[in-house]
Amino acid sequence: MKKVIIFLATVLVFLSIQPNVFAAEDKPTIPYFGVGANVQELEDGSFLVKTEGVEVEEGFIFTPKEPFTSTKISLQLSLKGEGTVFVMISETDPRGRFIKEKSMEVQLTEEWATHVLPFELASTKSQIDVSVVTKDAVKVEFFFKDLKINQE
Repeated sequence: MKKVIIFLATVLVFLSIQPNVFAAEDKPTIPYFGVGANVQELEDGSFLVKTEGVEVEEGFIFTPKEPFTSTKISLQLSLKGEGTVFVMISETDPRGRFIKEKSMEVQLTEEWATHVLPFELASTKSQIDVSVVTKDAVKVEFFFKDLKINQE
């Protein structure tokens, strides 16, 4: 009798757990966080960003994890789409306090265009957030690829 109760309890627990708990997902998460936008990786290695158009500065943010070896860095990425976006680098200290930021306005085109934004860090211990966000509160679809942080 005890074995039957234990068996039924085990079956009940097993059936109450959601099926997706057991499903292993092989797809790695992308390192780009959408802000008022959906970021989707495409088969060719580029990314599609679809903004909701509710607020200004919708797009994506990327925070590199590698430590810096130089205070002179540059952001390089390729963009295409329609509309105008800001490409920005925001610097914070290791405690998360804002230090400074630099941005450039980019008019998107139908062809891939590579953009470079040079930046000088206050310290090699600084952290940065890279973002590409909309200028206006409008729905925008744009693509990006080859995002790199170069150190001089």
